[in-house]
Amino acid sequence: MKATPTTQIRRKYDDDFKQQALQLVRNGQSARSVASTQNQALASLLFLYKEVLHTTLPWLDEIEYAKRPAKLPVVFSPEEAGAILAHLQGTAWLMASLLYGSGLRLMECCTLRIKDFDFDYH
Repeated sequence: MKATPTTQIRRKYDDDFKQQALQLVRNGQSARSVASTQNQALASLLFLYKEVLHTTLPWLDEIEYAKRPAKLPVVFSPEEAGAILAHLQGTAWLMASLLYGSGLRLMECCTLRIKDFDFDYH
């Protein structure tokens, strides 16, 4: 039986692909790669095996997808916010006060117009 290019690739690179996939997940940030990049690379390897090489992946159970680290929001205490606002003056103080007090985003604050304010509302 003659070996097809697909089976030759499979034999030659099976261990290499397995090691590459495992390394993508294990190295994490040391490889300067974010979780979504790692998962996309792993998905491309899985696609190669399943759709192109038409083979099962016996080592698939060893693979774990990379997880994004939990990102905690940075929140100023009222004292910290007051200390920052105390160092500002004029337009910068007004904009920072609006950002902190109303929860506006920076571009929302920058594009405010007089007609956006309701001076009759108490």
